[in-house]
Amino acid sequence: MSVDKRLGALTAFSLRPKQPFRYAGVVKVESGDLEGRLDVVQDNTTPALVWWKGSGRLRILGLIPVGIGREASYADFKRVTPFSDRFEVKIGDVKALNF
Repeated sequence: MSVDKRLGALTAFSLRPKQPFRYAGVVKVESGDLEGRLDVVQDNTTPALVWWKGSGRLRILGLIPVGIGREASYADFKRVTPFSDRFEVKIGDVKALNF
């Protein structure tokens, strides 16, 4: 893990299992790795995930070997609305109901 002391936030990570493990009882993960990078997208928010890459070897039901690998990057952050801006309430004129 890498932490930016100035921001006090995580900026990169890397994960690798020490030993094989089972998932959902039918999948045995034999090896793998996962890496990711976080970066500040907007000045007033914490770093967001901008890139990740993962690969691994697993066996299904102990018989079928499978190799997997994937990589993704996120560059289009213009469509994202910051959490605090989503719930702003604009108060208008108060009108009473006639009963």
